[in-house]
Amino acid sequence: MALTPEQAKALLIEDANKSRGGRGGSRTKADPTQVRTIQVWFKLNHHISEEGCQNPDCNDPRPLKGVKVDIVADVKGKRICRYCFLDGYLLTNTKE
Repeated sequence: MALTPEQAKALLIEDANKSRGGRGGSRTKADPTQVRTIQVWFKLNHHISEEGCQNPDCNDPRPLKGVKVDIVADVKGKRICRYCFLDGYLLTNTKE
């Protein structure tokens, strides 16, 4: 069943009036690290670091055994471990 010219014109007008989300505008990209879950942690780019986590109050519960080597991810310019990531380090205070 074909559309009548009036129906086609009405659909074209309706389509032209719809919001075109994502075109233009000044939206900022959402920070993927705002949600602190283990699934988000494993999606981040990880590094092996002998310097460890840059959180001065790191809450890594594992005991030190000789040389400390951590798996860290860069979040807001700092290296943080999984425990600090999940605890919310740098989540609200980005000036640390």
